[in-house]
Parts: sequence; C-alpha cells; structure tokens
Amino acid sequence: MTWSDVLAITAAGMVGFDPTGAIVAAAAISLGAKRRTLVALAVSCLVTISIVGTTATWIARVGFVSLDPSRYLPPARTLLYLEAGLGVILLVVGLLLALRPRRTHSEPAGRWLSPGPGMLSSAGLAVAGAVVALLLVVDAGFLLMVGLSVSLPTVIHPLAFLYWGAWSQILLLITVLATILDRRGRVVARLTKAIEGIRARTRTIAAVLLTLVGLIVLVKAVYRLGTLHLLGV
Repeated sequence: MTWSDVLAITAAGMVGFDPTGAIVAAAAISLGAKRRTLVALAVSCLVTISIVGTTATWIARVGFVSLDPSRYLPPARTLLYLEAGLGVILLVVGLLLALRPRRTHSEPAGRWLSPGPGMLSSAGLAVAGAVVALLLVVDAGFLLMVGLSVSLPTVIHPLAFLYWGAWSQILLLITVLATILDRRGRVVARLTKAIEGIRARTRTIAAVLLTLVGLIVLVKAVYRLGTLHLLGV
C-alpha cells in the first residue's frame, strides 16, 4: 500500500462524507446516552463499514458483480439532481409547516420523542451504528472505495475500509470525542437544552425534521455534484 493509495482512499472518504451518524449521536446525547454507549455507536458503525466493504470487495474481485454502478443505476449526476430536488421539496414543505399559523391552545408533548427501553443502551446504539453504516452501501463514495480496494492486498481490506469509514463519519467521531472530553458536561447541556426546546413545541417537530432532512439531503447532493465536477466525471 503506497501513499498514493492512502490519498485515493482519503478522497473516496471525502466523497462518501455522511453526517447521519453525527445526527444520531447528537440525538442520543440529548436523551441522556452515556459515553460508553456513544463509543458503541461509533465502533459499530466503523466495524460494519469494514465488514461490508471487505465483503463487497471480495465479491467484486471474483467477478460476481460489476464495479460500474451505471450498469444498475442511472448516471450519477441524474441521481444527484434527483436527490437535490427531493431535498428542496422536503425543505420547502418543512418551512411551510413552520410558518403555518400556530394554534392558541396548548398541546401535550409527543410521547414518541421519549426513548424506549434499551434504545439508549450500548446494544441499542450499536444497532443504530450498524444501520447508519448499511445506508452507505449505495453511496458513490463507497462504490468508489470498493473499486480502489480491488487492487489492494486482501489482508489490508478491513483496515482500508476502517480508514475510509473514519473520513466518511468524521462528524460522528468528532461528536463522540467531544462528548468524551467534555468532563464538565457543556456539550451535553447545550444539546439537551436544544432538544427540550423542540419538545416544548411538539406541533412544529414535523416541520423541524422535514427542514433538517431536506437541508442535509440538498447539501449532500450539491457537495457531491461539486466533487464530480472537480473530478471531471
């Protein structure tokens, strides 16, 4: 494995950048997740990425699947334009809901915001981490990483995908690390206060979620379109 391989994997990780893990971690922190459960979330996510990526590379190496996603999907730009369009729609709907005239009577807090039994345990967040990792399987950055890994020695595939996953989930790792180092609880207090503010206005939660998801989808699509443009793809 050469420095050029490391740089290529780093670039693939940046292409596959995904904030979903960080959002899950922030929500878990605000609901009282312990440090060890956040570590379980991050570790599960990275290990799942390593296992799935290594398996996909081995399958691709023996020729069972094609590394060219165009055989199965529309062109990458078309998918990204559709993703950007979906983001705009979600964002607009969320903003329209947020601007809707508020009712004067008070509404009870939504019970669905309260974590269920085991949801914030180490096992619960480990499952969440695995789900976040599995969502990356159809990501352009993941497919690019599989293509790069085919030419690498088999024994380093797990480590290569761990490294790729660290770049892809860099926001998750920063969030977990900041929480571990936050001995005075300032990060936790701020996140908890923010979530409690949302809980106090349950009638606007749908608007907040739609706006947030729409913005994330739109930003990711624009970011990847810009990356494809720079790469000349």
